[in-house]
Amino acid sequence: MVLDLNRALFEFGGDGKPRSKPLRYLSIVDGIIAGEGNGPMEADAKPCGVLIAGHNPVALILSAPN
Repeated sequence: MVLDLNRALFEFGGDGKPRSKPLRYLSIVDGIIAGEGNGPMEADAKPCGVLIAGHNPVALILSAPN
């Protein structure tokens, strides 16, 4: 479902019509301090020191370290 929503945002405007040119933007994943355990509200802080950026949000998430 997330992939479908991402594609819809890239390729279709707010009026539901296809865009003549897909949107392009920069996505940033902030993993400087991540959460681990019983989250998202009570997660324990886990320092990771990671920042990842790219133009494809799907590839970005797949390349993030575990």
